[in-house]
Parts: sequence; structure tokens; C-alpha cells
Amino acid sequence: MSDYAGRAAGATIGAGAGYLLCSNKSDAKKAACMAAGATAGWAIGSWIDERRRAIEDVARRNDMLVAYEEIDASLPSGQEKGLSTRINDAAMFPSGSAHLTAKAKRAFTDLARVYKNTPQKLLIVGHTDATGSGALNQRLSEQRARAVARVFEQNGIASERLYYQGAGLSQPIASNETVKGRAENRRVEIVEIASEEGLAHYSQRRRREMANLDHSTLSVEQSKERVAAIDRQNAAKEPARSAPSSTADASDQERRTVASESSSQARRSAPSKERPASGDHLASGEYLALGGTPVDRADLSLYARFDTRNNASLLERLSPIRTANAGSLEQLQHACYMDSYRPSGGIKSLARGTDIKDASDYLHGMNKSVFTAKLEDALVAIGPVGLLKDYTPTNDPTLFIYKRAQSKRADLKLAGKVNVYEGKDLLLYRIFIEQPDSQVSCLDVAFDKQGGNRAEDGRLFYQGPDGLMTATYRPARPQRQ
Repeated sequence: MSDYAGRAAGATIGAGAGYLLCSNKSDAKKAACMAAGATAGWAIGSWIDERRRAIEDVARRNDMLVAYEEIDASLPSGQEKGLSTRINDAAMFPSGSAHLTAKAKRAFTDLARVYKNTPQKLLIVGHTDATGSGALNQRLSEQRARAVARVFEQNGIASERLYYQGAGLSQPIASNETVKGRAENRRVEIVEIASEEGLAHYSQRRRREMANLDHSTLSVEQSKERVAAIDRQNAAKEPARSAPSSTADASDQERRTVASESSSQARRSAPSKERPASGDHLASGEYLALGGTPVDRADLSLYARFDTRNNASLLERLSPIRTANAGSLEQLQHACYMDSYRPSGGIKSLARGTDIKDASDYLHGMNKSVFTAKLEDALVAIGPVGLLKDYTPTNDPTLFIYKRAQSKRADLKLAGKVNVYEGKDLLLYRIFIEQPDSQVSCLDVAFDKQGGNRAEDGRLFYQGPDGLMTATYRPARPQRQ
């Protein structure tokens, strides 16, 4: 990259902004506005170019792998430009530890000098691979980010300028299936921008990017387990492929056995036989009747409405069985069933030790509302659904299932965890049910980005007697009588 790349880009953007701001002025005034914008843009690009060169010098001296990108925050007060620097180095921390190695401490001490005499805010973000639980990775990544922030503070950067965040496994940039990919995901990111508001904007935008879903957070073993369960489910429907040829009785027995294993494997554990149906369990042997379709024949076109990479290689590598409806299974890898909840922490101020708050009103219709839809004879509700205008969820919802729509008491109440992602026109509101013996795995509900009283589309994944099922789910806010 040219030493003047940032300055040239900044000047071009600044000139364009100046033209737009003065579009109703005379030609002379337009030219003046463009010149002023170009000058401001050149200045912004200048510090970005200088910062990049200084970071590269530190990286060479300390044998660090770095990558950087210019970022911007579109705020009510105007657009803020900044720089994000990603540092990949497997030797920064011992495995499972938040204590910097001696080499890493020297490198970050050197790097602190680059940022010391600048006015911008600095956000240190820790990222991990998907080995271990999401909650554990989030805590560890936050502790690591705080450790780096402390080194910066100890080397003359005011704590009031420093912030830290643990993103855990929520934003992978490479596959977690390979050693190389996991090493790339273990990284520290340094975000430099002018204000707290700019930091919050950048963090929220990164958290809800669809690109985060290009790579699953499942371990290799978990991915294999879920794909194998679907393969057994498919094999059970095609006895000629998998059944022994000795007798019809043997074939029937194997089909029953494979179908039983498929249901049990994909479910985290079988429902307890000792628990009657109550607020969070079904009776032994009872399955939900939600009118769904086996996943290999389901309509999964919802995922084509979002800008997701065609990561078909996962199922091609892990699935020995290729069904006639392979397209559905390729769509499945973008569904919540082939992912897990991605916890990410808030931005904490090093000086105050508390999360920074970004005030925002509720999105239309999403002010902790309940959304319901009938599936067969059942009523399925989610709520409260709270989303701010910046698409930040305010709470985790609960899934309520009434086996009879007329019932006044829910037969199942399942606590959920939510992640939200932003498509071009739609929001993907993704709910994971983490109760170990629940027949419901997860839900993907698509809402218009402007909000509203009804979901645009949705899919609910659950276990039926024949394995993994998917039901179309388009809930709406109940109309007042």
C-alpha cells in the first residue's frame, strides 16, 4: 500500500462530502466546499498513514503479524474516521491464560508508544477460537483485552482514553475446523476513533455483521455429530442403502434403530422419563406436533434472503450421504441448527470499570413485545422481544409453547439466548434454546429493519419422532380485541 493511500482516499471522500453539503450553492461555493472537504480528508488520511507506518515498524521489530483497516462511524454529530489494527500471535498468551508472555508484554509496551501522544479513544478487543464454551471464551477474551489495556496504561496512555471488550468466539474470521483457522481467530484488535459514541457504533456494527456467520462456532466434533445425525435420519428413509439384506424383519428393525439414534443424537439428551409434562418438559415419549417437515426436505429459502457466503464445503466434507435434495442441506449450514449462541461482552471503560451506554429508542414494534403464531393446533410465542433502533437486543426472550392454542397456561417455557444480525433489508433474530433436554433447538426469525408488528419469515428447529424437523414460523404481535 502506498504511503499516501490513506491521505488520497481521505481527500477524495472529503471532497465528495463537501460537494454534497454545498450541492445547492453556486459553482464557486461548491468548489470551495470541495476544497475544504479535501483538506480535512487529507488530514484524516495523514494520521492514518502515519499510524500504519508506525505500527508496521513495531511489528517488524517484534515479529508480530498485523493487519489493519480504516473504519468509520456514521453518527448524528457527523462521520468519524478511525483505524482498526488486528494482531495475530499465538504466543501472546499461554493457552487458557490472560497473562501476557514476556515477548508479548515487550511488544505491547513498544506499541503503546505509537498511541501515546494522540487524542483518540482506544478500544482493545479480545477474540478467541471456538474451543470450549462460549461463556468461558467471552470471559477469557475480556480478561486478555484488559491485560493489554493495562500495559498501555502503565506506559503513559491515560486510562480515560482506554476501553476493553471481550468478543470471545462471536466474530470468527476463519474456519474453526483447522489449526490454522483457529490460530487466526485468536487475536487482539485495537480500535482507534475519536469518541465513545464512535467506539460503540463500530462495536455494534461488527457484532451484527452477517459475515460473522460465514464460519460456524461449532467444534469439529459437534459439526460431525450434527451432520451424522441428519445422515442417519436420511439413511433410515432409504433402507436399500443401509439395511441388511437378510430379512425384511431385520430391515425394519434397523430402520427403527437408526431413526431412534438420529433423534437421540441430534437432541442434546433424551427427555427424562421421570418428569411429567410441566412448565419446561414434555411427558416421556411425547413429541411436539408443530406441522414441520424433515430438515432434508424443508423449505430453507429464508437463508437465501441474507448475504451469507456459500460455505458448502462443511457438509460436503462431513456428510457421506448425498441426498436428492442436497440444496436444502447446503442452506442448513447457515441456519441456527449448525451454530451455537455467541456471547459477546459490552465495552468497558478502564477508568470507570463499567460498560459504556449508548442511548437509543426502541425499534418500532420491538419494545419488549410478545410475538405469536399458530403451528398446527399449538400456539408458539416468543417474548419479550426488545430491540433498539441500533438493533441492540435489550434482553433474552423466552419461548412459550401452548399445545392447544386455546390454553391459558403454557405447556413449555424455554429460556432463550439471542444474537441479532443485519442483512440488507432484514434483521435475523436468532434464538438458541440451551436447556439440555429440550426438543426445540433454536429459532431464526426475520424482521424488517424498520421494525413492525409482524415477522417477515422464520424457521423453528425441533426434534420429532423421525429426527430433526423444521417448521415455518412467522409470528405477529397479538391484535387487541
